[in-house]
Amino acid sequence: MHSLRNGAVGPGNALIDIDHGTARIDTGATITVDDVDYTVTGTRHIPKTELPNSDIWTTGPDELVVITCLQRPEGGPSTDNIVITAERKSA
Repeated sequence: MHSLRNGAVGPGNALIDIDHGTARIDTGATITVDDVDYTVTGTRHIPKTELPNSDIWTTGPDELVVITCLQRPEGGPSTDNIVITAERKSA
């Protein structure tokens, strides 16, 4: 997912608090994708350089991972990501 800097808005901007460097969505919240509900299990801040070797790539079939750039309050290129993990709710 993309977020944009310097006042521009992309879908990822709705998920991040730029001033605090955190996700705007809390653990326990619901994310719906294509009529499937997921419960947020966690959020974390990961430097972009660490993302390729992160454990987020070892998910199961009922897990959702949302990654977006964490924009910097002063502008400039993003160097970090916010990662939101979630599990599919039981039917």
